[in-house]
Amino acid sequence: MKIRDRLLLLFVFCSVFGVMGPGGSVKAAQGPDIRVQLPNKESIVEVKIASGEYEVVDGATGLPFGRAKTGEVWCISKEGPVLKISRAGKIFPTPYGGPVYFRAAKVSVQSLFSFKNVRYRGNLSVTNTDQGLVAVNILPVEQYLYGVVGKEMGYSAPLEALKAQALISRSYALKRRGSGLYADVGT
Repeated sequence: MKIRDRLLLLFVFCSVFGVMGPGGSVKAAQGPDIRVQLPNKESIVEVKIASGEYEVVDGATGLPFGRAKTGEVWCISKEGPVLKISRAGKIFPTPYGGPVYFRAAKVSVQSLFSFKNVRYRGNLSVTNTDQGLVAVNILPVEQYLYGVVGKEMGYSAPLEALKAQALISRSYALKRRGSGLYADVGT
């Protein structure tokens, strides 16, 4: 993508969603979280930490059991009603009831994880179901729009069209909040 296109896209988001912060800087309003189901119904989920650090939490107990750091690959596998977790080939001895959450350890640092060779912002939950593991990206709705608008319209679309698509996508995502058992929208 050309620098001009990147600047144009940044301008669209700042003008549609931005508010002026101290010193005239633009700060994006984050808004509520949206749950985006990632494409998976398999018995294994592999997550690579692309940047930042995540706290890994067992949703059944609410207790953290690990830290996922940049470059690490974590594997969550379905073993009947429980989840087995491994990191760098070493299996954690305890089976987990799940869901398993990867929560950004530091809000001030941009944490990214990679799932099926695609990078995602925000947090991740992996839930064990009868049909397989359900992977869900949890992130502020405004960050969700970063990936949606360009994908739907193309980065070279006219500015007014990008603004309109951003408003439509945001409205759709907010209307869908809480509509699904595990996720609000899909990829």
